[in-house]
Amino acid sequence: MDGTQSQQLAEPEPVDNLTTPAPRSRPLTPGAPPPNPPGLAQDTPDKPGESSASGAARAELATPVANAEPNEVPFNFAGFLKDLRAKSAEPVAKYLKSFLSNFAKKPFTVNEQVKLIHDFLEFISGKMRQVEPWQSQPVPEFENALEAMEKLVMNRLYNYTFTPQLVPSQPITTDDLERDAVFAQRVRLFGWIRERHLDVPEGDASQGFLGFAEQELLKINHYKAPRDKMICILNCCKVIFGLIRHAHGAEAASADTFVPILIFVVLQANPENLLSNIEYINRFRSASKLQGEAGYYLSSLSGAISFIETMDASSLSNISREEFERNVEDAIQELPPSPSATVSRPIASEMSPFSATTEGDEPARPLSFPSLDNTRRFFQRTGTQVSDVVSRPLGAIGKIFDGIQKETPERRPSTPESPSQRFAQLEIDESRSRSGTPEVPIPDFQSTLEQSQEAFTQTRHANVQTLHQMFPDLDEDIAEAVLEGCGDDLGLAIDRLLEM
Repeated sequence: MDGTQSQQLAEPEPVDNLTTPAPRSRPLTPGAPPPNPPGLAQDTPDKPGESSASGAARAELATPVANAEPNEVPFNFAGFLKDLRAKSAEPVAKYLKSFLSNFAKKPFTVNEQVKLIHDFLEFISGKMRQVEPWQSQPVPEFENALEAMEKLVMNRLYNYTFTPQLVPSQPITTDDLERDAVFAQRVRLFGWIRERHLDVPEGDASQGFLGFAEQELLKINHYKAPRDKMICILNCCKVIFGLIRHAHGAEAASADTFVPILIFVVLQANPENLLSNIEYINRFRSASKLQGEAGYYLSSLSGAISFIETMDASSLSNISREEFERNVEDAIQELPPSPSATVSRPIASEMSPFSATTEGDEPARPLSFPSLDNTRRFFQRTGTQVSDVVSRPLGAIGKIFDGIQKETPERRPSTPESPSQRFAQLEIDESRSRSGTPEVPIPDFQSTLEQSQEAFTQTRHANVQTLHQMFPDLDEDIAEAVLEGCGDDLGLAIDRLLEM
């Protein structure tokens, strides 16, 4: 890299008002989780003509539900961006801008990208702890700040690291796109599979849960950061456990019930670039955040994909080999022509950490299911023994889970190099953040949670419709009362209705 690339950092551009656009997803069932508007009334007056008993029921159901983990620090990406503009945080902002700008100037292999990004995040975490406001933050808040830093970095580097969205200057060095195309075509071969073939619960209520789970999984392509993509997977799995609880009871969670439903959801949703998304999460999500439940669900999704890739008549229920082969042959005849090999490549974007936000930069919102403790017990009970508890007629699932829990994303060990040596190829110079450098003004930010009343009303209506689809015997007025009583938290509302 020549000397002109290590000149004084350019002044960052002001950021536009941050917004939270609706995720792009197939309109199976409406109901993207809405923001919690300030001052939302919890008490719902009786409607004209409504009986006092009905009004009392509405008032009882409108009682707010306490958070299951009140001590948990909520993720606040907008707050992190405000902290980053503080005068005391200027050295961190300069390091970040330098890293992002120089990362975009050179083509790297995927392995080089993984090492550079994880090394930088480790390096910048040490720098953050040396300055306010992070120096005095409690550990939980600082952990959230590190999460936000990872999200900001990956938002900005999305077009350089996510294979389906690479800019023309970045060479494609993986087979992610080819694997995506092969898997998507195989899923289309099995579009005829129904719930009975995978022992999935049937009925109107089950359709509501399944549609909601598919919708959450489809959101994975809306978001840019690995954290947010992982939340889409977690939300999908939470809804599946809600279905299990609704259909079989709270203690029925097992691999026998969970994995087949996950396979069915993947087949029905068929999100684009699913394998690329999983690889992206494994490569760039913090390894410490892919442990426990998150790691289990990610492995379960990988297992579901493997099952689909090897599925045959013996893997399914209630179908003969002849019928299976006939259905596949019919599906082959209906396959669309193979798409052109030409891939549209996006234009390189501004690398400043303070550039205007775009669709997908906003954080994903985890669904709340505080009473689904059996999911955690299920994970603890199965752990690495998933293959031992899966039985026929889906016996093929057992094979694909052999050793899957032992697989972890490859992480290169950190090196004892100094920051200047570690990022020499990016020309990130530690001296740039020392006193005496020209001041880099950082613009003001506005809250990402500001929503118009019209948008909120539309979202409230969509969530009520989602609840009505999941619980068809429930009156919409009661569903709305429960939703309001849960602070418009769709996950909490589902959990409350499951308890009724």
